[in-house]
Amino acid sequence: MRAESAAEGATAANGRPAGGFAPLLFVGFAIASIGGPLALVALDALSLVNPEEFYDKLLKPSLRALFISQLVVFVVLPLFKRGLRWLPLVAIASGLMVWGLYTLVAGGAST
Repeated sequence: MRAESAAEGATAANGRPAGGFAPLLFVGFAIASIGGPLALVALDALSLVNPEEFYDKLLKPSLRALFISQLVVFVVLPLFKRGLRWLPLVAIASGLMVWGLYTLVAGGAST
């Protein structure tokens, strides 16, 4: 019994009860897990109205997001893989992503 009463009154360093969770984090997760799929279903239904225009409007932003996210991954790789042997690979991959992003922004991408 003595151990149980000590565990009940325990608090973490930040003053919250030990073992608790942040309610705001839970609410954010609940909104994202319900709202995300609903938004995808709504956009999917909207794309059925005029699929060609939907494709044309979303292709370039999607490609831009892809190139930027891949560039971030390639630039951060040396932080996790130690050694100079990765630098040529990082330079080539980053160069390809920068070239793809430049081609997309300059308007040379045939979309």
